[in-house]
Amino acid sequence: MLKTGPRSLIRDCDAQAVIELALLMPLFILTSFGTFECGMALMNYVNATYAIRVASRYASIHSSSSLSPATTAQIQSIVASNIFVANVTSGNVYVTYSTLSGGTGGNNVGSLVGVRIVWGQNLNIPFYGKSNFNVNSQTYRVITQ
Repeated sequence: MLKTGPRSLIRDCDAQAVIELALLMPLFILTSFGTFECGMALMNYVNATYAIRVASRYASIHSSSSLSPATTAQIQSIVASNIFVANVTSGNVYVTYSTLSGGTGGNNVGSLVGVRIVWGQNLNIPFYGKSNFNVNSQTYRVITQ
């Protein structure tokens, strides 16, 4: 005998909803975690870029002829104090000086200062495994003061 009525209809709809949920929930979770991991990677890159921009600005206004000349250790510590990602040390931050046309080179007015960060981390992405994320960013400024 075929059962009809509101109760059997509700049971059939509940089973269909459970099956749809079981099929679509892993896809939704995978998409959510992937979006979150990409956001975290982008946030780390933007923060590293900000930190080296602050350090290069400091170096560009503190030449060897200023009252408080910038040293490589000071520039590296400025990067370390402005970055909030883990495992970034002064060994990951590189400071270079080069000459422009008419510049004298070194930490002098008219020269070019470059600050570069090279940093990598291992990410554990759910359902994907381990992935290596590398940040390699650099910025240059002309020393003005």
